[in-house]
Amino acid sequence: MYSYSNQALSFGGVIKACWRAYLCTFKSLALLAVLMSVILLAPMLFVTIADLPEEVIQAYADSPWFFVYVLLAAILSLAVAIYMLMIADSQLRGTRRVLDDVHDTAKSRFIPAVLAFLIYLVAYVVGSILLVIPAIIVWVFCFFFMPAVVIDNHGPWQGIKQSCRLVWGNWWRTLGLLIVLKLCMGVAMLVLSLLTMFLLFLLDFPLGNWGTVVNIIEAACYLAIGTMVAPFEINIQLILYKDLKLRKESQRQRPEAHKSAEKIVSSPDDVA
Repeated sequence: MYSYSNQALSFGGVIKACWRAYLCTFKSLALLAVLMSVILLAPMLFVTIADLPEEVIQAYADSPWFFVYVLLAAILSLAVAIYMLMIADSQLRGTRRVLDDVHDTAKSRFIPAVLAFLIYLVAYVVGSILLVIPAIIVWVFCFFFMPAVVIDNHGPWQGIKQSCRLVWGNWWRTLGLLIVLKLCMGVAMLVLSLLTMFLLFLLDFPLGNWGTVVNIIEAACYLAIGTMVAPFEINIQLILYKDLKLRKESQRQRPEAHKSAEKIVSSPDDVA
């Protein structure tokens, strides 16, 4: 069982905490992670199972309806992520929330989360149009808008501001942590993908012309990879968000403690 740390963690401590939180919450988040993976990977799963020709796939990708689906899938996955954040946060706090309470709270957080996501999306697209570096800056500064809105009940714009406020002064450290953690996710996905390819290579021989069966197994493997990765992403947001809040609080208390010490030293009684 793992719970939030009450003190700011070191660089390695954050990485270790993310892993421990992932192991602790995976069972509780697994079904929601499957649902999120189905929503996000539905087109790829359909294409894989149906074994469509490349020209048909390209026609689907060029269709304006595909963009509508991508936006809708992002919003639906956002709704699932709200539940995942609330369940994981509750577990890491050492409490168990009633499902009805989680559902009611999630409904109240949905609209603010969607609006915050759209604000972030616009900022990210503008940054991408300008150059890659502005997009990276926006990504890091706004990375924690979801826990700010869902966990701390900030409004859409306030959630974005809260994320930026926490990252300010810790931008390079946050970027480094995100790069390391995303690389860990990437390596895990690569290993699982290679295992999937090896499995499909073995199955291709005994199954012969049973191409549909192979495609279904391939789609199931992609779904499993998405299911394993999604809870880790949720825990990255929660652990880093909590750590940044502790760091900001520590940074705020330092000047206050320094001023208090100066007052004590400069008091007449101490001088005497």
